[in-house]
Order: sequence, then C-alpha cells, then structure tokens
Amino acid sequence: MLPNRAEHSTRKGVVVQNDRNRMHFLREAYTELKAAFGNRWSVLSLIVAAIVAKIDWFLRQLAGFGMSPITGIPDWVLGILVFAVLAVIQALVHAVKLRRMVTPSFSLSTDKGGAIVIAVDRQYDAGGHFVKEFTSRYVRIRADALSKINIRDGVAFITELKKRPLQRTDEEIIHLPQPILLEDERRPFTIYHAVPKMIDFIKCDEEHNRLFVIGRWPIVMENAFEDRAFYTFTIMVNAGGVSASRKVEVMWNGKYDEMTARDVTTGG
Repeated sequence: MLPNRAEHSTRKGVVVQNDRNRMHFLREAYTELKAAFGNRWSVLSLIVAAIVAKIDWFLRQLAGFGMSPITGIPDWVLGILVFAVLAVIQALVHAVKLRRMVTPSFSLSTDKGGAIVIAVDRQYDAGGHFVKEFTSRYVRIRADALSKINIRDGVAFITELKKRPLQRTDEEIIHLPQPILLEDERRPFTIYHAVPKMIDFIKCDEEHNRLFVIGRWPIVMENAFEDRAFYTFTIMVNAGGVSASRKVEVMWNGKYDEMTARDVTTGG
C-alpha cells in the first residue's frame, strides 16, 4: 500500500529538517575550529616542519656514525603525529576558554561614579494625583557578568550588619534575625552580559531624613539606624548558582545630604 501524499510530505520535511540540523552543526563546528586555530594553522605547519627537519637531521647524524634510526618511522608519519599532538593541545586550550566563557561568573563593585546616586522621588495620593517630590540618595553596588552569557536567577541579601559610632573605634555587630532580601529583588533578576546590574540597598531622603533599607526589614529592627554612626553592610548576591559578596560602609550623621558610602571589601 502506497503512502498518501500527506505522509510523504511529512517524511520529506523531516529529512530536510535533519539535513538542515546537520549543516548547522557542521557550520558551528567549522566556526569553532576557525576560532580555535585561525591563522595558527600556518604557525603549526612551520613548527611541524621545523621539528621534522630537526628529526631528519638527527637521524642523518646517527647514520653518519654507523648507527641505525631509533624508531624506523618515516619522516612524514612523524610530521603527522607532531601536528596531531599540537592540534589536540590547541583544541584543549580553546575548549578551556570556551568553558570559562559559558560558565556563570560575575563581579561585584561600587559604581565608577561612587556608591551613592541621587534621585528625585515623587509622592502621589490614593487617587494617583501628584502631591510632592523630594530628593533621595540611594546606596548601591553593581554586578557585572564576567562570562559571555546572561546570568539568571539572581537574588541579593543583606547578610551582615555592623555599627561603629562616630568618633569611636569600637565596632559592634547588629544581629539580623535572617538574611534580608532586598525589596527590588523579590523576583529573580538577570545579570546581562556587558550590561551592569545596579542593586540598591539603602536610601535616605529630605522628606524623612533617616536611613531605610530597601528590603524586607524586620519591624523589630525599625530603630536599628537611630544612632549616628558608620554602618557596614555585607551584601551577598547569588546568580546562576554562583555567589559573591561586597562590604559597603555608610556614614550617617543625621543629615540626608551628608550621607557618604565607600567600599570596604578586603581580599578582592
């Protein structure tokens, strides 16, 4: 029984799609080989030619002293073996580079312009009508992707908080009941390749003139920033199964427009 036209068309479409997949794979393989070696083919050829010439010279020297060749392998075979070894080494180096490029990796730092950014916040009433606006200052860090891929499933937490009163050197730990998930990061974020991700964690404004954590701050700790002091925050970011942290010291003297912040991370 002959297959109908629809079945024949389906089979033909599958064959065409498989051929396209093979061609796509071959193109990708060629691209990777070209990236791995590129103009190095000529360099490898010169190296192989030099090694084979040296081996040939050495064998002639042995023959001149009445000694027989050690291997008995023709020069062209030795050339192929040397070339293959060098090619495998180069391919392995390229494979390592590719793995580093696609393995999630990112860095944390403060922005080039500093850890503080100034913004204007607007307040609206329940009906959505504009009421007023005021200046706010946000403390932030930035995450930069080091790999050549976008790093997904990112979250950020405040994991440690310390306080050092102004004009004093003794420091105390402010115990957190749990890591504080940052407000803007309740939904996992993505660190895009070549695009920095900004993560705000503290703010103050002229309207309230006090420090606020941009996160799920516990009610029992609402007075944690009453003192004028240096507050050191440890921010932990996890994205793509990789974690990194940064320590930022915020100086609070009771005046919103004089708040300062600096990176105090040690060891990288």
